[in-house]
Amino acid sequence: MAGKSPVLSIDDLNNEQVATLAIYALGGSGSRQDSEDIAIRCHELAPAKFGWKKHRELPSLAVANEALNDARRTSPDGVRVQANTGLISGKPKDGWILTPDGVAWCEANEHLLSSDAGDARKARPEEMRLLRNIRAHPQFARWRDGDEPPAPAQAAGALLIASSAPAEAVKSRIRKLRTITDMAGDCEIERYLEWLQTTDTAER
Repeated sequence: MAGKSPVLSIDDLNNEQVATLAIYALGGSGSRQDSEDIAIRCHELAPAKFGWKKHRELPSLAVANEALNDARRTSPDGVRVQANTGLISGKPKDGWILTPDGVAWCEANEHLLSSDAGDARKARPEEMRLLRNIRAHPQFARWRDGDEPPAPAQAAGALLIASSAPAEAVKSRIRKLRTITDMAGDCEIERYLEWLQTTDTAER
């Protein structure tokens, strides 16, 4: 099940697993992600699988959507299950989010995200956009003004995930953002994340 041995290489993944890992990379353990953003991330992870037939350098939304539909019907062990009970749940119009089994599988295979583009990988456009949105949140201004750390629900909102998100989703979001801030060299948001983490999110 979700505790299955980690995959050794991106090349060992099928399309629905790549799509699942792409959602995780975008923050999909705590918030829904758009199909187009997922298609771009899938293409970055596995361009040979997620490119157009004639133009492999371009991401294919159609291929990504097919993979997403398969992922919501596939368990971590590759068994076909009822829709929205597999690795992910959602619809194209609503966005996609990981199931608990999907989160566990991604955490076991998180190493693939740091190895796909080497140690010198730079923050991607959608990752930089996420940092800009984090900076634009009212809680960021409160941090700059020297306020006390917020309550757990407010901290989750400041991370742009649901206020009801479980503590593990908040921790996962902070880990992802720290990876992005390191690649982007954004020391200010790194300090902001440390401030947010001083709230009692672990006691939610």
